[in-house]
Parts: sequence; C-alpha cells; structure tokens
Amino acid sequence: MDEQRSHAGAPTDLAAAFRAATPVGYPRSVWLAAALGALDRAVWAAYGWDDLDPKATNDEVVLSRLLALNCKRTAAGTDVRDT
Repeated sequence: MDEQRSHAGAPTDLAAAFRAATPVGYPRSVWLAAALGALDRAVWAAYGWDDLDPKATNDEVVLSRLLALNCKRTAAGTDVRDT
C-alpha cells in the first residue's frame, strides 16, 4: 500500500491535501488564511463564543470553556451526540 495514501485513497499528507484544495490562481497563503479564519469563526459561533476573538484567545481559555461545557453536559446527563 502506498504510504502517502490513506485507506480510502486520499492523500494523508496535509500539505498535499491543501495543494489539491487550493483554487487555481489564488496564492496559497491568502486562500489558506481566509479559509482557516472562516473555519475558526464558524466553530466559535457554533459554541456561542461570540464574546471572544479566535486569534486573540489562548489555549487555556478555550480548554477552560470546553471543560465547563463538558461538566455542564455531564451534570445534566446530556451526551454531546444528543445535541
């Protein structure tokens, strides 16, 4: 089995995946930065974290909020798959 291919035949190398996904004619750095920024904002909006800027927030704050959410769901008997 080719070591650069996953079980399903997709590239396992992230750089190769980004090269394949980058629209022709767009500089990778600009396109990638925009895509990652949009992804960050979408994930943060899904968690309801509109009060924080993803770029200006450190990992400790994010982990603290995720832990609090997990504790709240556990106390309520709610599985994340039920929401």
